[in-house]
Amino acid sequence: MSNHYLESRAALLAAISHLTPVSTDATLTDKADKYYRFIYLPSGDTPVTLGDGGQDEYTGFAQIDVCSKVAKGFKTHSDMVHAARSAYSYSKPLTYGKTAVMVSSVTASPVPVDNDLYSRTALTIYFSYRVQRG
Repeated sequence: MSNHYLESRAALLAAISHLTPVSTDATLTDKADKYYRFIYLPSGDTPVTLGDGGQDEYTGFAQIDVCSKVAKGFKTHSDMVHAARSAYSYSKPLTYGKTAVMVSSVTASPVPVDNDLYSRTALTIYFSYRVQRG
C-alpha cells in the first residue's frame, strides 16, 4: 500500500480521534455501551490524471459506524452522530504528512437495531486527494 493511502487514512482517522472509543477492527468482541468503528475504503490503483506531468486524483470513502446501546437513549445516539459528522469540514483539507484530503460529502444511514440492542448509524465520508506525479 502506497504511503499516500496510509496518510489519507490517518488524516481521516485523526479528525475523529477526540471521540472515544474509536475502533478500527473489523469486528468488535468487547463492545462498550457506545463506540465508533472506523473503516477505510480507498479507491483503486487507477487514479484520474490531471494534465501532463500534473497530479493524480484519488477518491474513496470511509465509513464510521456510530453505535450505542438502545438503553442509552436517542439523545445520546444523536449527539454521537452529530459529533462524528461535525468532525469533517468541506471547506478545509485534512492533512497528514504530505497528503491533504478533501471531504466532498458526509451521508448518514440508520441501521436497524440488532439482536444485541445497539442503535447504529453508518456515516459515509466521501473524499479525494491529489498526488504529484513524479
